[in-house]
Amino acid sequence: MDAFRVYYDKGSIGLMITLARMPVEELKAICRENCLDCTGNYRKQQNSQELAEFITHRVRCMSEKGNAFG
Repeated sequence: MDAFRVYYDKGSIGLMITLARMPVEELKAICRENCLDCTGNYRKQQNSQELAEFITHRVRCMSEKGNAFG
Protein backbone atom coordinates (compact mmCIF):
# COMPACT_ATOMS: atom_id res chain seq x y z
CA MET A 1 0.00 0.00 0.00
CA ASP A 2 1.26 3.47 -0.89
CA ALA A 3 0.46 5.55 2.19
CA PHE A 4 1.44 8.77 0.42
CA ARG A 5 -0.93 8.09 -2.51
CA VAL A 6 -3.81 7.42 -0.11
CA TYR A 7 -2.96 10.63 1.76
CA TYR A 8 -2.92 12.68 -1.46
CA ASP A 9 -6.15 11.09 -2.71
CA LYS A 10 -8.21 10.92 0.51
CA GLY A 11 -6.46 13.17 3.04
CA SER A 12 -5.38 12.33 6.56
CA ILE A 13 -8.84 11.08 7.60
CA GLY A 14 -8.98 8.72 4.62
CA LEU A 15 -5.50 7.45 5.38
CA MET A 16 -6.38 6.87 9.02
CA ILE A 17 -9.51 4.92 8.06
CA THR A 18 -7.54 2.81 5.58
CA LEU A 19 -4.80 2.06 8.11
CA ALA A 20 -7.27 1.28 10.89
CA ARG A 21 -8.36 -1.84 9.01
CA MET A 22 -4.84 -3.26 8.80
CA PRO A 23 -3.08 -5.63 11.22
CA VAL A 24 -0.04 -4.49 13.20
CA GLU A 25 2.47 -6.38 11.05
CA GLU A 26 1.25 -4.70 7.85
CA LEU A 27 1.46 -1.29 9.53
CA LYS A 28 5.02 -2.03 10.60
CA ALA A 29 5.86 -3.00 7.02
CA ILE A 30 4.51 0.36 5.82
CA CYS A 31 6.74 2.15 8.34
CA ARG A 32 9.74 0.15 7.21
CA GLU A 33 9.12 0.46 3.45
CA ASN A 34 8.56 4.23 3.62
CA CYS A 35 11.30 4.99 6.18
CA LEU A 36 8.77 6.71 8.43
CA ASP A 37 10.78 6.17 11.63
CA CYS A 38 14.55 6.14 11.35
CA THR A 39 14.85 5.29 15.06
CA GLY A 40 12.94 2.03 14.63
CA ASN A 41 10.69 2.70 17.64
CA TYR A 42 7.68 1.54 15.63
CA ARG A 43 8.98 -2.06 15.91
CA LYS A 44 8.10 -2.13 19.62
CA GLN A 45 4.54 -1.00 18.99
CA GLN A 46 1.77 -3.61 19.32
CA ASN A 47 -1.26 -1.31 19.14
CA SER A 48 -2.60 -0.91 15.60
CA GLN A 49 -4.48 2.31 16.46
CA GLU A 50 -1.32 4.01 17.73
CA LEU A 51 0.67 2.81 14.71
CA ALA A 52 -2.03 4.11 12.35
CA GLU A 53 -1.94 7.51 14.08
CA PHE A 54 1.87 7.55 13.91
CA ILE A 55 1.93 6.69 10.20
CA THR A 56 -0.71 9.30 9.41
CA HIS A 57 1.25 11.95 11.32
CA ARG A 58 4.57 11.07 9.64
CA VAL A 59 3.06 10.94 6.15
CA ARG A 60 1.41 14.33 6.69
CA CYS A 61 4.65 15.86 8.00
CA MET A 62 6.73 14.42 5.18
CA SER A 63 4.18 15.52 2.57
CA GLU A 64 4.03 19.10 3.86
CA LYS A 65 7.77 19.53 4.36
CA GLY A 66 8.90 22.64 2.54
CA ASN A 67 5.40 24.13 2.21
CA ALA A 68 5.93 26.75 4.93
CA PHE A 69 6.73 29.43 2.40
CA GLY A 70 4.58 28.31 -0.49
